[in-house]
Amino acid sequence: MDAIVADERVIWIPVKHYSPACAWHAQELIRSARPAAVLVEGPDDADPWIPWIVDPETRPPVTLLSAWVDKRNKLGRNGVLSAAEDVPARYRGWWPLVAYGPEYAALRAGTEVGAEVRFIDASLKALLPVMAGSERTVGDRELAENSYFDALAARTGAPDFEAFWHRMFEARGLGTDPVAFRRAVLTFAWCARHLGGEEVDPANGLREAHMRWHIDQALEAHPEGQVAVVTGAYHSVALPWVKRKRAAGRPGRDCVTLLCPHSHRALARLATGAAAPGWSMAVWQAACQGDATPHDSAALQILVDIGRRARDAGAPVGAADAVGALQVARHLAALRGGANIGPRDVRDAVRTAYVKGDVAVEGPPVFQAAERVLVGSALGAVAEGAGRPPLVADFYARAKELRLDLSGADKVVRCDVHKQVLHRRKSAFLHRCLLLDIPVFGDLGGRGPFRGPDLGGGRNLHLTTETWAVSWSEDVDDRLVELSDRGTTIEVVAASALSEVLHAAGDDVEEVARTVLTAAQARVLDGLPVALDRLLAAAHADRSLGHLMGALQDIVLLGGYHAALPAQGDARLAEAAVAMYTAACLQLPESRHVADEEAPAALDRLQSLVRIAVAGALPGPAPDRGLLVERLRDLLAHDDGQPLLRGGATGVLFALGVTTDRAVAAELTSYLQGPLDRILRGGAFLEGVLRTARDAFLTSPRLLNAVHAVLLRLDDDGFRRILPDLRRAFSVFIPAELDRIGQRVSEELLLTTPADPDAPLDPAELQRVARVEARVGTLLVDPALRVATNLLR
Repeated sequence: MDAIVADERVIWIPVKHYSPACAWHAQELIRSARPAAVLVEGPDDADPWIPWIVDPETRPPVTLLSAWVDKRNKLGRNGVLSAAEDVPARYRGWWPLVAYGPEYAALRAGTEVGAEVRFIDASLKALLPVMAGSERTVGDRELAENSYFDALAARTGAPDFEAFWHRMFEARGLGTDPVAFRRAVLTFAWCARHLGGEEVDPANGLREAHMRWHIDQALEAHPEGQVAVVTGAYHSVALPWVKRKRAAGRPGRDCVTLLCPHSHRALARLATGAAAPGWSMAVWQAACQGDATPHDSAALQILVDIGRRARDAGAPVGAADAVGALQVARHLAALRGGANIGPRDVRDAVRTAYVKGDVAVEGPPVFQAAERVLVGSALGAVAEGAGRPPLVADFYARAKELRLDLSGADKVVRCDVHKQVLHRRKSAFLHRCLLLDIPVFGDLGGRGPFRGPDLGGGRNLHLTTETWAVSWSEDVDDRLVELSDRGTTIEVVAASALSEVLHAAGDDVEEVARTVLTAAQARVLDGLPVALDRLLAAAHADRSLGHLMGALQDIVLLGGYHAALPAQGDARLAEAAVAMYTAACLQLPESRHVADEEAPAALDRLQSLVRIAVAGALPGPAPDRGLLVERLRDLLAHDDGQPLLRGGATGVLFALGVTTDRAVAAELTSYLQGPLDRILRGGAFLEGVLRTARDAFLTSPRLLNAVHAVLLRLDDDGFRRILPDLRRAFSVFIPAELDRIGQRVSEELLLTTPADPDAPLDPAELQRVARVEARVGTLLVDPALRVATNLLR
């Protein structure tokens, strides 16, 4: 530590990222020493953005976002870090800059004193060969994850690294001497790095050698002046002795680094060491205003804001509760050995002072309010001259062109895609936003943001217009920034997202067809050709009758939109439809093996296939009915097949006019004249016939006679067992048809004159009724039955 602190040429300033205390001392050391150069941890390809970062019009939080897409699989990780080998892996690096962060404070202070200000970390492109995953975010993992800190946490009772850091550095840091604070941070970082026994990550070795190269360059450029180096403390204790080596992989046109607006909410999601940016910002603002007790002032402000939000959510929290919570937080901080209040103390004080009843019932709205305030709602902005990321600019340009209100007010937008060209474009834009999870939507009375025909999901297909709830939120820009590595326009990014969905679908032709519908409804013209190619490939590969029929129905649905959706007239669509229809017909004989519980769904698929064949609703040539008939006959060639499907196939052949009622009656009779188990299966066969060709029963006496014959010879037990199947079979008829069947039954039984319901009963009938009543009365007075009756009552 003596050697590091005594360095006359380099002021080593160790920091923890997102630390107000480190930010304060970094700026004070720079203002005091007035070095010739200030070198800050950050990607060196972002140097051109520094003037915009420190521009007075730029309002943190902002972030540097680097992105690279491995289109040629140079790293060999496509298919490992992406959905498939032909889907390029995407790499991103995030360097957030917040008002209370040491990097931003150093950049501002260096600019104030007229120093040369530069970033010195390796760029994302240089780090790619040693990156373990596809994303990199600034953090302090190395300080927290080592055996030295584990032992230290066990000795001090710290529950985690953030609580330890607050107690030892943050709570005391703002009131200490900058030199003493720097030495304390260096000492902790040295122990964490050198006493834990862990090996240095290769990525850190590459980065530190590259940082040292920049440091030496600055020392040579300023031989008479000092250089301030602001880096993570883990690096600060190694850099004085590292050998310089510039990292390979200099940025090119294929790797872009952007300066983007950010938010505290996005930061909390992105960086584990920044879980409470709202708290850190409140402390920083109080310190900058000269407050002697910034932590107390921040705690009071935070507690008041939490109370306000909790009241808005219906919790009974008043001003006195905020005062009480502040006292609880102070006592908790003292009990835990901290010099000042921290976010953990605030959370526990809220639980103690604001939750008045059952924690499980009364707690959630209070806890939600606490987290929202501790995270904060700050939104960053970049100076106008710096421009917007291309995707953000495209989003707002398209919204303005389509006259969408993005003021934040709740609006209802209606689109008639069949009649209005502008409405089609507006609908497509909103569907793209929905696909990409861009939070620009409100709610339609608890039913979500959209009501209309959902082609991809197969819901509400009876609706002809679309209704959208549009309500811009501050999270829109964060989401757009997250998507910026996928392209420069909403349509291109939507095509990228659909491409990944297609690869996830594999050879499932139904999933691919749904993706085609989604692409068509969102009018993603760049992605539609690829989707149609995948549909054609899946149509030849998938042999699941369920998948094939689902895909066929989707294609019929797409055809119903005519000019309202793209893809009409595409030869690939027609070719895929023919392939799916042919494959579905060829799979029909295999349906005889389905289990009884799956038979109704299989029969539905058969009926859909017949409707498609009869209606000719598919694009391209008319479906081959001869193939359908041939495969249905193959299905019927096995009399041990599933009876419901066999009945359905028989009914279809009758409806198509290729078999007779005599043949249908013969098939039914083969069931009904067998043993009881086969008779029971005959009920399912009859149901299949009636569901696909009920005219066969209405127009031919043979089927009625066959059913009548078996009912006459069944005993009571057999009748009771077959009755549910018969009821289900006859449920296909409407009341008028049931009346016709009843008339035919009465004629069959020679009941040509219907009985008069108002005529007096025959005396013999009256005597039989009297005997029945007497018997019932005898049973009811039986003691055991009486007890059972009382119990039932």
